[in-house]
Amino acid sequence: MARIRVIFDSPQTFDAITVTEMTVEADQVVLLNGGTPVLNVAADAVRSLEGAGGGRLARLRAKHPNHGKPWTAEEDAELTRRWNEGVSAADLSEHFGRSRGAVRAAALRLRLPER
Repeated sequence: MARIRVIFDSPQTFDAITVTEMTVEADQVVLLNGGTPVLNVAADAVRSLEGAGGGRLARLRAKHPNHGKPWTAEEDAELTRRWNEGVSAADLSEHFGRSRGAVRAAALRLRLPER
């Protein structure tokens, strides 16, 4: 059995319980089109499912436009300069279009001084 995380675009109601996301345990993943199975695979073979809404990456990029993109040499140099000037992680996050965690991870990769 595999655990599958399901995140809905809008609240869904099941047996009088409304949810926006849930985790289910399943042996198989079956996708239907008009009631006809179009995919039936072992659940543990599935790494990710994303819907037409773009899924997790689209949601993260809506908030942080450069999420998941590699840092360029120019960005590394600018991060180094601004980090050493004492610019906050929150301000750097907004400037680079990345999460604060991504900024901190880049600072560690570049061996910038801890704060």
